[in-house]
Amino acid sequence: LLETMAEFSVQKSGDAGEADTARARHAKHFAASATAVAGRRGDELRNNRNFALLDPQHDNLRAAFEWLCAHDRAQAFVLADCLAIYWRIRGHLAEARDRLNKLIDGGRDGVGDRERAQLLTASCGIYFELRDVERLKRIVEEAVPLWTALDDPAEIGLATSWQGNIAWMEG
Repeated sequence: LLETMAEFSVQKSGDAGEADTARARHAKHFAASATAVAGRRGDELRNNRNFALLDPQHDNLRAAFEWLCAHDRAQAFVLADCLAIYWRIRGHLAEARDRLNKLIDGGRDGVGDRERAQLLTASCGIYFELRDVERLKRIVEEAVPLWTALDDPAEIGLATSWQGNIAWMEG
């Protein structure tokens, strides 16, 4: 929407007491859009996605992420997992770091081990690109035991492959 139309809509939905419902629907819609473009699909690799579809919606994705962080942490983890590779490929590294840190450091309330492990593994690429070896180490140290407990060999392999990257980074 044009910015003035969007502001008008927000004001009217607030006046009608429907702002939270509208924000929840907005977040659900854009989380589903991101999942369709960048989400995990069984054993399918997470590359060759059409991220150009997400570019015009980046502000909407940001708003959805913020709402989900405040109201549905489990879904925020899923959205961040989908967006981690998008942020990395599009060069939004500082934004990704800040958003991922907010979730990862925000505790485990309402988030299952699989969602947490997926986000931890997905975030490794961001910390690698930023050359944040210490943060990457902490992420991998948490992700590997989670995947081991979940007994997911493919994800264990992916998470442990980051240990090789850490060794390379440390020389």
